[in-house]
Amino acid sequence: MMTTSVMTLAAGGAPGGAMAVDMLMILACAGLVAVVFGRLRIAVIPGYLIAGALIGPHAIGLVQEKGEIDDIASLATVLLMFGIGMHLDSSVLRRGAGSILTIGVLTTIATASLIAAGAKILGMPSGESIVLGMALSLSSTAVVLRVLQQRRELYTAAGRVSLGVLLVQDLMVIAMLASIPLLEQVPSAMPDVAHVDTDGAMIALGDAALSVASVLGVVLVGKLVLPRIMVEASRSASTEVMLVVAAASALGAAVVTGVSGLSAELGAFLAGFLLAGTPFRFQLAGQISPLRDLFMAVFFTAVGLRVNLPELAESWWIVGLCTIGVMAIKGVVIALIAWVTGASPMIAARAGVWLAQGGEFSLVLLSVALAAGVLTPETNGLAIGVIVCTLILTPALIGRAGMVARLAAHAPMAPWGGTALRETPSLRDADSDDDTPKPPAVLIAGFGPIGRACAERLERAGVPVVIIELNAKTVRTQLELGRPAHYGDITNREVLEHAGIFNAKAVLLTMPDEEAMLRGVRTIRAMRPDVLIVARAGVVSKSMQARELGADEVIVEELAGAELMSQRVLARLEKQKNAG
Repeated sequence: MMTTSVMTLAAGGAPGGAMAVDMLMILACAGLVAVVFGRLRIAVIPGYLIAGALIGPHAIGLVQEKGEIDDIASLATVLLMFGIGMHLDSSVLRRGAGSILTIGVLTTIATASLIAAGAKILGMPSGESIVLGMALSLSSTAVVLRVLQQRRELYTAAGRVSLGVLLVQDLMVIAMLASIPLLEQVPSAMPDVAHVDTDGAMIALGDAALSVASVLGVVLVGKLVLPRIMVEASRSASTEVMLVVAAASALGAAVVTGVSGLSAELGAFLAGFLLAGTPFRFQLAGQISPLRDLFMAVFFTAVGLRVNLPELAESWWIVGLCTIGVMAIKGVVIALIAWVTGASPMIAARAGVWLAQGGEFSLVLLSVALAAGVLTPETNGLAIGVIVCTLILTPALIGRAGMVARLAAHAPMAPWGGTALRETPSLRDADSDDDTPKPPAVLIAGFGPIGRACAERLERAGVPVVIIELNAKTVRTQLELGRPAHYGDITNREVLEHAGIFNAKAVLLTMPDEEAMLRGVRTIRAMRPDVLIVARAGVVSKSMQARELGADEVIVEELAGAELMSQRVLARLEKQKNAG
């Protein structure tokens, strides 16, 4: 299983030299593809897959028999799933919760059932058909999130529906993985009940119960213990301590779920998802983002390495037809169910196009089923080929979803109505609990004496403020007082975006750390070239650097002090003169 590979890698089971060569090969290919595709303005994820498939024949003879590529892919998958879980916002379900949950559950069950039935009709055994149905019913959280974030469509109504469906799918993976031991007892052709191995079924039920118990244990620890540990970690002067604790929690959850018979990837995803519910979510997400992008490149390139091009070339027409069939079934089912549950035809059409591919957990499910003997290597290879093809096509299809949505706009709403899912103005309103746009505010980074004084003066003038602070206690206190406050570093893009940088009137940098102030100016100016930036500096040299980086106004403490002192002296002298 992939868990074994992760543990082997962690223990240093693979030779260091061979591992370094393999990692170099993967990263070099991924980097080259990213540069080329970036120049061509093409999404890079399909490029990673293509690069892996092209170098695969050269890599197989060198390293595949030792398992180094599998070890690298396993660890990358675990950390990638942790990053994905961290970026999933369960609060999206609060907006149209009933409709989104219904869409997620019904579409997953319906697509799994249809694909499984199709595989059975084509002559596949029952167990394999069910596994294929479950695996191909899942969509790619990594690809969809990445592309929609780049297109700034993640928090539109269609984006909320898609994100909600992805979240439901990812949580349903728990039940899917737990069911695989039971599928080992499903005979190849629907048999008489008398031929079912009752003892084996009972053992499988016990394994499934153990798996569910391990998930519940991870969830309880993540809800009750982990937030308190993170609070203690936040008191450290270094934000890296929180990152270390978060990574440890991901690997710990991965080991627990892996030992219980599920997958290490699921545990890491749950750890990330649970951390996403804490106040430290955006700071951690911003810190993890570069690593997530790195592991995404490694993961998808490694997936491409698993593609056996000669075998797929022999059955290219089967792969092609299956790819078209899977994407057509998923797209139509998701769009139809979204429309039935109250979404407008345009929203339903976009969601159907966006979620028509296979996903990361599809590959995890196939891997676990293969290790359990439910899936044959031939069927597994064919399924991987289909998933890779859907992922390659996805960015291009997402780019053309608008055309499909415009065609669907002529269709009527469902006759029984429904207004829970409607379009929202923009990504800038993503964090509100409803569709009411947030008023423009002034962001204040650092809430010491200066930041507090600025906030009070602005609020008295009727200007709303949003606080960004690295002191968790201060953040909690200000939230209790009713002020919008976010834990995080001003240099963290995720924190800035969540705080409302794209809708802000101005940003005040009042923290005493001048190096952090300079980094903050650079980050803010890159995100918002037009926003007013007012910074605090201790000396003139730092103020000059801040202006060069894009600050509009810099208040120099030594000059401000001199100005204030001279004003007081002149005022007193004038008073004495008038008195005389």
